[in-house]
Amino acid sequence: MSLYYPPLAEIQTARIWSSHIRKVKANGVQIDEQDILAFAQQIWTIQGRPERGPVWNGRQIRNAFQSAIALAGYHTETGEQIHLTRENFRRVGEVSDQFSRYIYKTKLSHTDADLNRAGGIRRDEFGRDPGTQPAASWGEKTERAIWRIGAGG
Repeated sequence: MSLYYPPLAEIQTARIWSSHIRKVKANGVQIDEQDILAFAQQIWTIQGRPERGPVWNGRQIRNAFQSAIALAGYHTETGEQIHLTRENFRRVGEVSDQFSRYIYKTKLSHTDADLNRAGGIRRDEFGRDPGTQPAASWGEKTERAIWRIGAGG
């Protein structure tokens, strides 16, 4: 059975990032929280563009945290506290994008939605109004507030 999960909304994505940040801090890792949340918002905005494909799902965000922590740990001297930065996530995101482009080319430039529809497996657009896009931004003030959920949200 092939299940369809709709792409995460911006608020869902912000909450997942914030949840992982809380866990990382609780495990004694030093983290540039606001800078990483700003990067997460940037990733969500870029990946939400129609030509880019789906935004990272919860599993991919978790994997990004695991990889970024491993990368930060690799560059940490023995006995020092791991410091997780935007740069760690930028490098992980770059590798993730390269892999996504490879998979897309391997599938002859078809998305999973295209392949599932052509194979009669599922129609990801079923139940949505034709031509609809993810909700537009709610304005700069609200948008900033969403990504400030951080440790308190």
